[in-house]
Amino acid sequence: MQIISTILNRILASAFIPNLHHLLIGILAFLAYITIALPLGFYTRFLQFQIWSAKPIDYSLLGLRCLITPAITEELIFRVLFLPHPTEVFNWQRWSIWAILSLLVFVIYHPLNAKTLYKEGFPTFLQPIFLTLATLLGITCTITYAFTGSLWIIIFIHWLVVVLWLSFFGGIQKLSVET
Repeated sequence: MQIISTILNRILASAFIPNLHHLLIGILAFLAYITIALPLGFYTRFLQFQIWSAKPIDYSLLGLRCLITPAITEELIFRVLFLPHPTEVFNWQRWSIWAILSLLVFVIYHPLNAKTLYKEGFPTFLQPIFLTLATLLGITCTITYAFTGSLWIIIFIHWLVVVLWLSFFGGIQKLSVET
């Protein structure tokens, strides 16, 4: 019963409407992510400026699908459920251990997902540069969650990164995703 109580408390604690301070932290975190990810992605040629030629409805459907998975599902699992909420009484050393474990599981999940449930991710999700960028996204969302405690902020960062990659940086072509 304790685990169910902990899970419910973490979900409820993280589901508040973020304030301006939290939004600014989220924007800074996203900018930090793209400041590292874009040059690295372009340098390795994993990212290529390639606009997906689709109808507006296809962009909307892609955005909705990416919101549900990966953004909401992965952030709920790998951040909110794994990590103590910042309002919980905890020590930073123990929290850091949980954060590292969460990040490790988050990164390992991607190749496993590509080999099982999301076959479109194979072989992209096994490429070192993809895993590097996923690790960077995981770190960004983990740190943002530590400072804001907001599920909505980390969902938005994750969603925005994925939608931008798929729509403008060659992700659709790498995954052969069709809406």
